[in-house]
Amino acid sequence: MTKRKIKTVSKMIELVNKAYPNARAVPLAQFYEDETKQGIWFHGSEDSDVIPTEFGWSTSMFDYYNEHWLDTSGVHPEFDKFMREHGWFCQPYDSGTLMAYPEW
Repeated sequence: MTKRKIKTVSKMIELVNKAYPNARAVPLAQFYEDETKQGIWFHGSEDSDVIPTEFGWSTSMFDYYNEHWLDTSGVHPEFDKFMREHGWFCQPYDSGTLMAYPEW
């Protein structure tokens, strides 16, 4: 099923926070304290309770050092797929901070 591409920061933040409340997505402008910056900053980047699992517990959305997630730059594969399906990609700022930007 093809997902609708989300083109605005505010709409994508709303979608992410609805699907993954513990991701705590906010505008990238808050991180840089610069309103000209477009993108998303995830306050929950390092938290271990963001992505629900089939076992009833949750796991992190970003682990820069996870060897199993090398092809997604440390982003949980489920979360990476969710973002890409909506036209966005995740990019680490550093080993503990995750950002997202539109693919276009």
